[in-house]
Amino acid sequence: MASDTGQEPYKSPDFCQGYANPKFKVLSKTDDYELREYEATKWVATTKEIPQITHSNSSMFFSLFKYIRGKNSENKAINMTVPVTTKIDKESGDTGPCKMTMRFFLETDQNPKPTADDVFLAEEEPFKVYVRSFSGFAKDKNWKENAEILKNAVPKDTYDPSHYYIAGYNSPFKLFNRHNEVWLPVKHHEDHHDQQHQQQQQQQQTEPQQQQQQQEDEVKQAEDK
Repeated sequence: MASDTGQEPYKSPDFCQGYANPKFKVLSKTDDYELREYEATKWVATTKEIPQITHSNSSMFFSLFKYIRGKNSENKAINMTVPVTTKIDKESGDTGPCKMTMRFFLETDQNPKPTADDVFLAEEEPFKVYVRSFSGFAKDKNWKENAEILKNAVPKDTYDPSHYYIAGYNSPFKLFNRHNEVWLPVKHHEDHHDQQHQQQQQQQQTEPQQQQQQQEDEVKQAEDK
């Protein structure tokens, strides 16, 4: 049944297993990836500088897990959500140091403040991401391989190559039907607008030149006759 706004009510995907998750819609889909648009979201997060890229960090996870278990300003327990996302900021390419930011999605607007120094609340405006999904127990090589496949599959110059996200949906105790995702953030609308504007300017500059050349060719052909 449609809502009062005329839109269908949001239905969580099956791979979320009934857990609360950020609302999104699929804008397009190919065999290699899908383009999603997420609504504005709230998160609890923690950041860590590491000497080399890795895609798992138990200490960061437990810092966030303690927050939802009551280590916060209200001693309040908060429901677990999915996915657990980790942003990988590549500061020195694929082999050098990087910054990891792990996040838990918060389903409510008002949330208690963290009491741990390394945990903070964050908000994100609506955003678009290219998403590649894969199954199984994901290890570093699986994350890297799928990130590369995604980068090679999406339209060039439409994403920021300096970082990407990994998204996990399952506990370590789930053995089958596991779901993992790699996200590439789509460049902001302003970037696309600038590119389109530049293309329009180039086209406007090129068209008169083409018309002039065409006229000169026609005159030359007439003279030859």
